[in-house]
Amino acid sequence: MYYEGGKIMIDYKTTLLNKDMCEKFITSLYKHNKLFHFDDDPLLQLDANGFPLFIPKECEHLDKRIEEIFNILDDPFELAVELISKEQDNVS
Repeated sequence: MYYEGGKIMIDYKTTLLNKDMCEKFITSLYKHNKLFHFDDDPLLQLDANGFPLFIPKECEHLDKRIEEIFNILDDPFELAVELISKEQDNVS
C-alpha cells in the first residue's frame, strides 16, 4: 500500500513473493471493498454504484498478483471467505 493524495492506495505493482505478502494483499483488497472472486476477470468487477473497481492498468498488474497468489497459497479463497464470514458475523 502507498499514499496518494492523502489516501491509502493498494499497490498492484509489487510482486508477491511469500504467504505473508499474499495475505496482506488479499486483506487490503477486502479493506478497500475491492475483494472479488479470483477466478473472475478483474476488469469486469463493478462497485455498488456500477463503476469499475479497477482501471485497465491496475488489471494488468492484478492479473499477475492473482497468478502469484495461486502459486503461493494452497487455497487462495480461504482467507477471502474468512474475511467475509467475519463481516457477516458482525452484522448478525
